[in-house]
Order: sequence, then structure tokens, then C-alpha cells
Amino acid sequence: MVTPLLVRGASPAGDPAWIVRDHRTCRSLLNDDRLRRYPCSDIENPSSFTTSVSLQFRPGDSNPWPDDLVRRMLGASFSPPRMKALEPAIEVIVLELIGDMRRAGPPADIRGALAEPLAALTISRIMGIPRQDHERVMRWSDGCLDIANPERAAEADRQLMTYMEDLLDEKLRNPAEDLISDMIGFVRDNPGETTRVDTIRLAAGLRFASQLNTPAAIDRGIYLLLTHPEHLTDIGTRPGAIRQVIEEVLRHPHPLAPRVAGVPRYAHEDIAVGEIDIARGDLVIFDLDAANRDEDAFDQPLEFRPARQSNQHLSFGYGAHYCIAASLARLELKVVFERIFDLLPNLRLAAGIDELVGQTNRLSGGMVQLPVTWDSEQEN
Repeated sequence: MVTPLLVRGASPAGDPAWIVRDHRTCRSLLNDDRLRRYPCSDIENPSSFTTSVSLQFRPGDSNPWPDDLVRRMLGASFSPPRMKALEPAIEVIVLELIGDMRRAGPPADIRGALAEPLAALTISRIMGIPRQDHERVMRWSDGCLDIANPERAAEADRQLMTYMEDLLDEKLRNPAEDLISDMIGFVRDNPGETTRVDTIRLAAGLRFASQLNTPAAIDRGIYLLLTHPEHLTDIGTRPGAIRQVIEEVLRHPHPLAPRVAGVPRYAHEDIAVGEIDIARGDLVIFDLDAANRDEDAFDQPLEFRPARQSNQHLSFGYGAHYCIAASLARLELKVVFERIFDLLPNLRLAAGIDELVGQTNRLSGGMVQLPVTWDSEQEN
């Protein structure tokens, strides 16, 4: 019998929390409906996950949503037909961004030139945010994600909420085939399930959250492939290779800049895990990086092995809380990996590993910058 790796620790805010680290226990508890996204409303001063008001996702005096509300409200926007229709648009964005890199010439920063703007432009398109608003919405979203500066996060949150309120009003007047219009339709068709403020909060949360994990996955994937170049040939020649590479990139924690923290949940009932008792009201944090390198779940988990036989990683969660935007993240990774190595010949790191700096003010980790270079036309 494997002993669950549940230990007492602290959240990024410094409050007490249970930390779950092994794959089996993470998978079991992620699918346990006694653990929910929000604290119990009758418990005073519950442990905070972060000090950022944005990452609390809902105002503290709100009643918790049913756990399936987000999926029912947003499911149509991330459906397979919508994602299939979106791929050409993502390809255009990737080609534009890589084209800008080529015109500027090497070196370039993958994080700033490709990973972050791709994620931002893609979710803005899905939500129906006008292109002319891109820069300021991206700036506010970045501020919301800053767990090291609560004042900056609070001001960015205020600005993003105000913007989303105005956008909601615009979509009420002029609906379109976009996520905000889908949300408005859901609220209209399901009176009493959510409020205007909650709809605005969800829209803001989705917008800034999309700048969190996908950029980290892109810079992690480029880093892993550049430091394991033997897998690059497979991407263009072996059927199914691109899918395996994507899943292994998602599983493999960043060797230099892992996640700052995992996924939070709150116990709404007492829960026994082996000999450990989680009390009602306790904060539980799932260390997904640790679960994804659990030797009992993965053979040689520290190795980057796209062709591994089994890859049941938990990077998008599990069960009822499985990430609704997982298919979007996979699609963005697919287009980047299919294009970048052909368009930037002999792509390679432009800095020593000891010069690379990890993000410490983002929950997702990843690099502050990922400098790369390539054989440009001017050099040939």
C-alpha cells in the first residue's frame, strides 16, 4: 500500500494548508466533491491561497457557485467544433508573431515575443475583445497575476473588471459568436443562477488566467525540445509524435522554473486520507508538479520521454474540475511546435542555463525570459 504523501505546509499567502504530492491521492481528491473551489461561507478567516484579490476569483462575500456552473456557462465556447474552427486563426497569430521575430532578427525572447502574446491574443479573440484593446488588457491581466505585489494586482483587477463590465454592456447591445455573448445568453436562459457581478468576475478571471499556464507551457516546451533535440525530427516525420510531445511537455515540470504553487481546494466536510484527517474548512493544495513526477505513476519521471507508454498527467486537473480550456492550450502548443522549428532554422538557446531566471511572482512558474537565436537569412 502506498502511503499518501499529504503533508502540512503553507500556501503562497503563508497560511496553513495541506499539500498533496502523490499522483494517486491527487487524482482521488481532485475528483472528490467534498473539496470545492471556494471556502465554506460560515467559517471565519479561512486560509488564503494568495494575497492577490484577482486569484480569489470571486468577491469574498459572494455565495459559492455550483461546481458545474462554469462548465455549463462556458462549455459551448470551448467545444470541439469551436476549437477546430479556431485553429486557422491561431496559425495566423503564430505566423505573425514568428514573422515579427524573423524581421527583427536574432536573438529574441520566446516568452515576450511569442508565448505571452499568443495566449493573450487567442483568448481575446475567443472572448470578443477588440484588437485595439489588446495591449492594455494584456497589461492589466499581467498585473492581476502578480502574487508578489498585492497593490499592483488589486489596481489591475479594478481596471480589468471595469473594462469587462463595459464589454458586457457592448455585447448586450451587439451580440456575436464569442464567449462574452455566450455568457450573456446563459445568464438570460438561466435566471437566478448567477449575477451580473459574478459574470463580470468570471470573464475577468478567464481573461487573466489564460496568460498564466499556457505561456509557461510554451516556454517550457521550447526549452525541453532545445535541450533534447533528438525529439525534433519526430515532430515532422512520425505520425502521432506531436501529440506525444505535447502531453510530455504538459507533464514534465520545468527543470529550472517549476510552479510556485499548485491547485487550491477547500474541504466542505471532514475527509480522512489514510491516517490523516482533513478538517472541514481546511485549505488543500495539489502539488501537480510532484504528482506528475511520481515514480509510482510514471516510469523514469524525471526524463523527458515523449514516447512513454503511459502519460496520465494531472496538469489540467482530473474529474469534475478538469480544465475547461485544456483543448485550447493543446491547440496553441500544437501550432507553435509545428511551425517554429521550420521557420526559425537551427533554433537554439542564446543564453547559458545558469543565466536563465525563473518567474517567482507567477503561480505557473516558467521563465522571465527565454532568449533564443537561429540562422537568419542575413547570416546565410
